[in-house]
Amino acid sequence: MSFRKPPRELRILALACLAGSSGWPSVAHAQEQPEPPPVEAPTGPFYRAMIATRINPIGLVGEARGGYRVRLFTAPSRSVLLHDTWATLGAAFTLSPASTRVGIAAEVQPLQVLNLQVTWEPLVQWFGGVAGMKSFARVADAGIVNGIVGQVGEVGPRQSARGWSLTLQAILQGRLGVVGLRNTVRAIYNAYDLASLDAEHRADRVYYDPTHDVMARLDGWIVVDDLDVIVPLPARGFNVGARYTVTAPILGDDGDPNRITTTHRVGPLATYTFRERPLGAFNAPTVFVLAQWWVRHPFRTGGDGDGTVSPWVPMVAAGLLFRGDW
Repeated sequence: MSFRKPPRELRILALACLAGSSGWPSVAHAQEQPEPPPVEAPTGPFYRAMIATRINPIGLVGEARGGYRVRLFTAPSRSVLLHDTWATLGAAFTLSPASTRVGIAAEVQPLQVLNLQVTWEPLVQWFGGVAGMKSFARVADAGIVNGIVGQVGEVGPRQSARGWSLTLQAILQGRLGVVGLRNTVRAIYNAYDLASLDAEHRADRVYYDPTHDVMARLDGWIVVDDLDVIVPLPARGFNVGARYTVTAPILGDDGDPNRITTTHRVGPLATYTFRERPLGAFNAPTVFVLAQWWVRHPFRTGGDGDGTVSPWVPMVAAGLLFRGDW
């Protein structure tokens, strides 16, 4: 396997966490078409943004990051592994009907095939009301969902909550012929202030995380791994492929041996980029659609309980990605 410049479609997928974050067959004559000159990240201000929605479970999110980027290696004689290398520092903002997150993000790509990110969000605020947090004394108390649009713990009031979050992310990417490969591993630590919960829930240990559709500790880690396989289609701008996602909350003694807590899903992914230029305030607008069938889940792979979802119903996500560079 030889690592060459990661295809642009892989870099475009970096913001698609809702779908996995959120979620490719060979084309023989794709290699015969000349590729456009590579678009390398310039030194200067930048932003990246995503708007996405999904079902099974239902979700809606907007995410934006912006800051300043510095190219690391620019010598014409540099190794191919040192092309498109850079470091960034900036702000991160996420908004959904249930919560908002504000933080600082640092990112470095020391090699074309390796990307490392750290995001610290000192403000994580759940709004309460219909879309508020559901917390429980133990995993077994959570119950099940209410159909394909439902989430855990639909019955009963929801509450506001406040905390902070730290995300560590590593991406390994490359190409094998025309096939692009990308593996993204994220470790997310969430810590919520128990005093911000409703009085009757301040002794709770776990909560339902709607972003990752798992039960998690109120002060613990969630590990997510997304494996993408991507192939560009002959029509420029189109890419198709597949994503396999594993989500594992680290529950420790708060886990339930009788309940599935680690989830698996897999399915096809398609993207279309309208245009990509070296610079621009609104650049590389890309629409994506991801459909993943649940392979392992406590109530989305069928069962006898009320509200369980048929294994034939996938998680479907769709959205728009875009960026700006100056």
